[in-house]
Amino acid sequence: MKVESFLPGWTVLIAVMGALLASQTPASAETHYVDEVWELEYWAVQCNPYDEIVIAPGTYNMTKCLYMQNKQGVTVRGQTGVASDVVLWGGGMNNASAIQECFQFVSTDMTLADLTIEGYYNHAVHFQPAGDRCIVDNVTTLNIGEQHMKGAVNNDDCVIRNCKLYQTEARVCRPDHPVSPCNYIGGIDLHGARRCEIYDNVVMDIMGADDGGDGGIFLWNASQNCVIERNVVIGCCKGIELGNPSDQGVWQVQDSIVRNNFVLSRPNEDIGIELCYTLNCKVYNNTVYRTGAPGSQDWNRTFHIDDNRFHETTNLDIQNNIIRGGITDHTYSGGWTAAAVEAMGNIVDVAGTLVLPEWFVDPDNLNLHLTELAIAAINAAVTLADVPEDIDRGPRPAGDFPDMGADEYGSPAGDANYDGKVDGLDYNVWSLHYQQAGNWGDGNFNSDALVDGLDYNVWSLNYGFGEGSHVPEPAFALLLTAGLGPILRRRRNG
Repeated sequence: MKVESFLPGWTVLIAVMGALLASQTPASAETHYVDEVWELEYWAVQCNPYDEIVIAPGTYNMTKCLYMQNKQGVTVRGQTGVASDVVLWGGGMNNASAIQECFQFVSTDMTLADLTIEGYYNHAVHFQPAGDRCIVDNVTTLNIGEQHMKGAVNNDDCVIRNCKLYQTEARVCRPDHPVSPCNYIGGIDLHGARRCEIYDNVVMDIMGADDGGDGGIFLWNASQNCVIERNVVIGCCKGIELGNPSDQGVWQVQDSIVRNNFVLSRPNEDIGIELCYTLNCKVYNNTVYRTGAPGSQDWNRTFHIDDNRFHETTNLDIQNNIIRGGITDHTYSGGWTAAAVEAMGNIVDVAGTLVLPEWFVDPDNLNLHLTELAIAAINAAVTLADVPEDIDRGPRPAGDFPDMGADEYGSPAGDANYDGKVDGLDYNVWSLHYQQAGNWGDGNFNSDALVDGLDYNVWSLNYGFGEGSHVPEPAFALLLTAGLGPILRRRRNG
């Protein structure tokens, strides 16, 4: 991920610190292989700093929260690398007797990877104030009763990547809840996050009992210098939130960037992107798509900007976005009209007559990659140093100029199935349509209307793009494999 141009120096510092910490890893660090609930719960308490806990495939009926204190550098991961192979079951999101939380990070430099957390009453992962520089990678959270991943306050340099957070059960009301009995729920919710990165995640269908809730990705309460990019957020009450509409007496989010995200909101869902009490924030090349037609519920709140006279929205830069829906301005000074946002260099379709479904591969099935019919978006953006790639990590621009929105049409060249890789699957698409008329998704990579040997040349020249352990799984590829059906599981008794 390239963020040096936006946050100069700090990524280099973190890399140096990481190398230093690695060099200090004790030679006595051990790996603990577990295949029973009691073993996992035992080693979560008894492991030493920098140890590794490796969990065998299966479903584990957990009996307690894994409270990871004094565990600096510990890694907890599934053995196979496939998140669905290891399921930590908490008892049910609507079961008041269930375990409240799965993991509490009360130590620095921890890593959680390659497993599924399902059916916890409150949170799947809770970053406590000591939980700095922690990584959550390739973790699925399913049917979690409140925020799936919750930050306590002021967590520094954390990374949440390649994760899937979603809900398949209706959340029921909790009459005794002090904040919001029916709608206290969300995806990634970080207070006072500093230099945190949230990328290549899928957040889907997280909603309260009354169709309310917080954002799929939500930063607030003095968060700073954060990056939110290449995520797919669909079907949540709010998509991406920078700041809380209720005044916290501080700049809610400052010096942060939101780029290359897909956000899809349906008629009964509140807001696509919300920006409240922000300072020096950038919102670049996102695709925010409201289904339905103007006049449908919440259409005019697809984009929402809010502040007050004590912390007015300052230096908010919104460019190269595709926004299908309206803009609501609740700022003290006003001026954030649809026309004003469009004039900043965005496509804002308040009428719902410009940004049409045929602009995208399959919006009904959550695929917001551009087609050749998105003429008003292709080559229509300006070059931004902070956006050198698109949602699939393909190069931007692919043509003479960048495209509007999160996807760069034709990038990466040769990627017919939009998974961010150029590989044999794309060759299969090309071969099935050889010598036929077609578009990009049929293997026509040079836009000449015919799938032929010239397109094969494009594919072959780019073969291997996106492969390798250093390239994260694109968010849309995660969506394709999100496993929205029931998770098959082998129960393990506690």
